[in-house]
Amino acid sequence: MQRKLKPRATAALNIMPVMVSDRTCAALFGIEPRDLREKIAPHVPHAVIGRRVVMRVEHVLAYLDGLASPERAGSREPARSDGATTTDDLLARIGRRRTA
Repeated sequence: MQRKLKPRATAALNIMPVMVSDRTCAALFGIEPRDLREKIAPHVPHAVIGRRVVMRVEHVLAYLDGLASPERAGSREPARSDGATTTDDLLARIGRRRTA
């Protein structure tokens, strides 16, 4: 007689990584490595290991939440003609927007 197996309880768990780097930011947040280095790293505690910029995911999420907060809703950046990413573009890439 074969024993019936129950589904594993761990099958439904989502595990959030603790650290993000410029190599993994596209998979985690959907943003380009250059945007992580130029727009987020100056405002978040980070470490440079070789050529990699590494920071805690919770710090990045807290910074992005601050960008999308109602207090910052009135501080819109003008559109850039050189094709650089604005803060609103960065928030749109990760599925967020500033709230009024």
